[in-house]
This record gives sequence, structure tokens and C-alpha cells, in this order.
Amino acid sequence: MSEIRVLMFIPGIIGGGVEQFIVNFTKYLPEDYKITVVYQHEPNEICLQKFKDSGCETIRIASKKSHPIRNFIQSYKVIKKINPHIVHSHMNQFSFIPLLLAKFKHIKVRIAHSHINEVNETGIVKIINQLGIFFTNLFCNYRFSCGKEASNYMFKSKSAIIIENGINLKRFQFNVNARKETRSNLEVDEKFVIGNIGRLTEQKNQIQLIKVFNEIIKVDNKYVLVIIGSGELENHLKQLVNQLAITNNVIFINGTNEIEKFYSAFDLFILPSLYEGFPVCAIEGQANGVPIIINNTIDSSVVFNPNVYSVDFNRKCDILAQEILNLKLERITSINKLLSVYDEESTAQKILSLYSEMLERDYS
Repeated sequence: MSEIRVLMFIPGIIGGGVEQFIVNFTKYLPEDYKITVVYQHEPNEICLQKFKDSGCETIRIASKKSHPIRNFIQSYKVIKKINPHIVHSHMNQFSFIPLLLAKFKHIKVRIAHSHINEVNETGIVKIINQLGIFFTNLFCNYRFSCGKEASNYMFKSKSAIIIENGINLKRFQFNVNARKETRSNLEVDEKFVIGNIGRLTEQKNQIQLIKVFNEIIKVDNKYVLVIIGSGELENHLKQLVNQLAITNNVIFINGTNEIEKFYSAFDLFILPSLYEGFPVCAIEGQANGVPIIINNTIDSSVVFNPNVYSVDFNRKCDILAQEILNLKLERITSINKLLSVYDEESTAQKILSLYSEMLERDYS
């Protein structure tokens, strides 16, 4: 093949781990690979530029939630226009939409990629999600997953290939100059900085984080919370900060091209997500060595460093705040050798090898 066309479907471009994962590995693919990323919703411009810089074409389609019929039609038109050799869907339970259309158009390599762990599902939501999972497994012929729990949730007893969420480990290593520069720019030189990075959505649980942080600064006002990301809850989170009268202690940052500097600036990184697949930011934080607190709902296999603490966020905020304050937090300044498997170049080579095997098997 003179040109190998790969069509990827993702929910949106708003600074999430899935987007960063794709950016990290696609830049290592050979020139004969043409990557097109199909997304929904208004994009974060900084994140959108990252895709362009990595050589990806991007196409926006209608939201499946707001305009399901238009989303279906536009997905079909994109597949028909691009005529890809591979459709690689990162839509979790809703991967069945592009994979169904890909099968209808006789695309021979159809990959469902799970980035999500089990959700606290009830009622109609559980029915819809489980139906989505059933049809995703029906229409895909290859299964990738970021971790074992994400695989169990999406693919049940069916086997999946684990694809590590690779990053540039050296880029995220602790840098004292970056720490001084970033803290100076934020005007928090003498403060204890707590960081959070991710989409501003219900899943990421920043509402609970802000409420817990409010209890922390009742004990000591030296703490500052930095939240980096964008999403549908942005205005709600800012209103909550205003209502709690803690605007002087909370900083919102919409996006950045230098996220690694912030890990060095943080004294503590908190990931309170209600559920995750295998969070990229947890690997980034551990490469940096910053102390990390994760919700106990997150897959424990993400933990490599001894300064990562699993905490139950489903508790009263004052009790949780006191537990955080009682932790003995120390930074690790060298990269844990166990993280070497999460090097982005190794991830890219693994995916490239799998793509090649699939293409040879199905198109030869």
C-alpha cells in the first residue's frame, strides 16, 4: 500500500487523556500513514493544534447526544470519503456507531479501544451502556484496552490487547527551574500548590475536589488549588468557587502546551475521578515524582511510585480533608524504572506492529 489511511473516532478535543494518547503515538508513525481524527463538540484550540503538529487531520461532526441522526449520517459520510484501511474507535460504549458503519462499508480492520473502567450505572443509563458494549463487540474484529479493568468492562470475557498509555518520560521528569518559573508566573511562590488536570466533567469529580479543598483551607490558608482543563462544567465549577468565597485560592487554566512544567510546580497532584480506564495523567505525575492522591475507584495497577496514595473520595469533605493533611508527602526526583514500559515511542512501535499484522492478515 502506498498510503495507509487510519480513521480514528474520539468524543471530543478538550484536553483529555485519550486525545493526548493519540497525539503521543501518532507522531512516530511512518509518513505513509495518514491519520484522520473525527471528533465532536467545540474543541480546545491548544489541544486541536497538538493534533495538527503531530500530523493528524481533524474533522468535526455533530454531537451524538444533541444530534444523533446527524452524527450517524456525518460519520457515514466521513468513512465513505476517507475510505480508510483501519477504523480505530476510542468512543468506549458508543464505538458501535463508527464500527457498524465501517463494517457496512467493508472496512476490514475495525478496532474498539477501551479507555474506561466500570461506571456506577443504574436504570436506563446502564441499559444503554450495556447495549452499546454488546454492539461494539459485535461490530469490531480487534480489541485494544488501556488496562485490565477497562478490558473487563468493555469486552467481558473476550480477550483484548493491552496498549500502554505512553508518554515522553524524560519530558515529565522533575525540573527545578520549571518549578520556579511556573510558580512565579502563578504568583504562588510561598504557597502549597495542589494540582488537578483533566476534562471538567462529572466523571472527573472536580466538584468534590473543590468542596474538600474548601475544608483544607479552613485549616490553613497557605494552600492553592490549580485546575487545568476545559469542559461542560467549567462555569459551574467557577460558580461553586465563588459561592464558597475561595477565589483567591483557586486558579483555573483552560489549557497549556507545557503541562510538564505544572507537575514540577505542584506540591501535590490529586486525581479524584469517579471512574477511569488507565489515566495518562497518573503516569505523567509519577514520571515527575510529585506526590499523588487518587480515588480508590481507579485501577490500582496504575500505581508504581510509593508516594501515590489511594483514598476514598465518597466521604464527608472535612474527614477527607483531614486525611489528606495528615499524609507525609515527599517528591521522588528520579524516574521509576518500572515506568519504562510507558515510553511513548515503545507504545507507537507496538501499535505500528499491530497495525501491520492486521493489514497483512486482512488485506493480503
